[in-house]
Formats: sequence, structure tokens, C-alpha cells
Amino acid sequence: MDIYTRGRYDEGHYSDRSWGKYDVDLFGGEARYTFGFDIAGQKNTITLGAKYDRESSYMEEYNRDEETGVIGDLDDQGTVTYDLSGFYIQDEFNINNSLFLTFGLRYDGIAYDWVDEFNEGERNTSSSTSVDAFSPKFGFAYNPLSSLTVFGNIGKGFNPPQYYQMFIGGYTAEPNPDLKPEYLTNYEIGLRGQLIHKINYQISYFLMDFEDQIETVPLPDNPYLEKYDNIGDTRHQGVEVSINSQIIDNLSAFVSYSYLDARYTNSADEDLIGKVLRKSPFNQYTLGARYDFNFGLAVSADYKFVGKYHMDNENMFMYDGYSLLNAKVMYKWKALRASFAVNNLLDEKYAARAYASNYRGWVQNYSPGWPINYTFTIGYSF
Repeated sequence: MDIYTRGRYDEGHYSDRSWGKYDVDLFGGEARYTFGFDIAGQKNTITLGAKYDRESSYMEEYNRDEETGVIGDLDDQGTVTYDLSGFYIQDEFNINNSLFLTFGLRYDGIAYDWVDEFNEGERNTSSSTSVDAFSPKFGFAYNPLSSLTVFGNIGKGFNPPQYYQMFIGGYTAEPNPDLKPEYLTNYEIGLRGQLIHKINYQISYFLMDFEDQIETVPLPDNPYLEKYDNIGDTRHQGVEVSINSQIIDNLSAFVSYSYLDARYTNSADEDLIGKVLRKSPFNQYTLGARYDFNFGLAVSADYKFVGKYHMDNENMFMYDGYSLLNAKVMYKWKALRASFAVNNLLDEKYAARAYASNYRGWVQNYSPGWPINYTFTIGYSF
């Protein structure tokens, strides 16, 4: 059983025209019960689980003068509550010592409650709604050799709209209370194994078909603002590769790579069919290394590369991508853990989001990513 709580308070954001306060509190938990028994002499394991999350977010939005940066009048205010209840069952069955099958079924129900504390009368947007879905899955793993596994998965997925997409909005995106959930069918097949006892690898091919995928689209009357919307049906397919190596006793390294091709398969705008989704990098990879000292100290570094991607769904403009170098120091003593990380070590100037919109001529928009920043964590295991 897990019980957890999380809180976050933010002020301001990267928008020339607005400034905001956000106070987010989450409480949740998950309980799992696993039991096993034999069928025809082979092990069968069943897991039952339940999960609940309640997240409450209070927000205030203010106008801001684009020229001076002076914060002006209150523009929006409200509280949204997001309740998620999930129940699942999973059966793992050993056909023999080489073949393993997994069957699963999950139910999720999400309730939203938005209280508009700014607008009055007919302009008040307070609303409540809910969505739910069942998600089945099937998987297998076959071991022809002790150091090689062939695996595959087929499953139906369900991504409900996030509360901020429906009622609050993002930094530059307007909310849409009429959003529908995303539904997807996922296929995956791959290999994983070990080479010369020091190199672990995994390579897989995936294909995901989305229905009513949620994305941001430019507002027709304002190229600087977007709106969350169900953009149509899309297909995402690609390859993922990961390699981990224990070079020497205390030194390890890893590399991960992914290739993605995401395109429209159906849309109200027929000109988009076959086009690549914007903000979907074709290539991404991460390289990293870690060294563990014998007295609880460890240091690590990683290099992240995000390749070029289309800035618009019409595929007119490309963003060249970016790369970041990060470093981290970790220390563990008995039940105490602490770490200090330096992110974007080289203070790279890059766009976390780059998009283009066509309203009386093309306009390119860039949201700056974090400059060099620092993270400190501390934890204690009971």
C-alpha cells in the first residue's frame, strides 16, 4: 500500500501578456494484493489493485503590460478538483519455463469539478463532468535462451483530458471544457537480453493509433494564443533502443535512442491527412555515465539531444532542436539519501516549445526553456 501527498506553488510564467498564481495540492494512494496458485503444475499469479487521487488547484490570472511588465487587473480566478478512481486485475501465467503470458483489465473513472470564482451570472463557467473507460491488455515474453527474451504487448489505452486543459489553460493555451478523452490502441514487439555479462540491451518497435488526440491548435483570431482541442486521429510508430553497461565495478554507462514518426490518419481538415504532427521530434537520444564511490557517494552526468521537428501541422516550418548537459551528485548513508543536480550545465538557450501559426501571415512563436538551474532533494527510508 502506498499513501502520498504532493504540493506545488507557482508564481508567474513565460508570457508577456499575463501573470499567474497556482496552488496545487494532491493526495492519493494505491493498494495492491497479489496471490499465486498452480495450474497444471505451472505458476499463476494474480494481482488486484485500486488507486485513488484527488488533486485540487487554485489559480489566479492577471493581465500584464507587454511593454513594461507591470502586473495589472485580475483576469481569471477559480478552483478545480480532479478525482481519479482506478481498479485493475492482472494475471501472469507461466506456460512453461520459457513462455509467460500476461492478461490485464483496468477501469478508470475521472470526475472534474470547476468553480469559477471570477465571473458572475451568465458568464460564470462553473461546471462538473466525468469520463470513464475500460482498458484491456495482453502481453507475452518468450525466452529461447537464458540471455534473450522476445516480448510483445497489445493494449487499449485511455487518456482523460487534464483539468487544466479543460478549465484553466496553459501558459499560452486557452482551456476547452468540451474536450473528449483520447483512446489509443498500442502494439509493441521487441528483444531484450545480455551480452558478455556486462551489457544489457532492449530494442522494440511500437505502433500507437490515437482517436481524438488532444493537442493545442492556434486560435483563428489570435496567432499568439492556442486552444486545447481534439485534433483527429493519428498514428505514432517508431523504434526505441536502450543499452546499459557496467564498464568496471564502480563505473556504468547508458545510451537510449528513439525514432518517432507521428502523422494524421483522419482529420476534419483533409489537407492534414498524412502530415507530420508538430512538436514531434523525429530523433531523441540520451547518453550518460555514473560512478559510485565505496562510501555512499555517487556522481553522474548525462547529455540529452532533441532533434528537429515541425513547428506547424501544415509542415511549413522546422525547429532545429536542442541539446542539454546535466550533472548530479548523490549521497546515501543508511536510510538517508540526498542529491544535488545542476540542470542545463552549459546554460544552453533553447525553446522548450516552438510552434508556428498562420493568421494573416505566418507567425513563429518560441517559449524559452529553463536556463541553468539547480535541484536539491533529500529523502529518508523507513
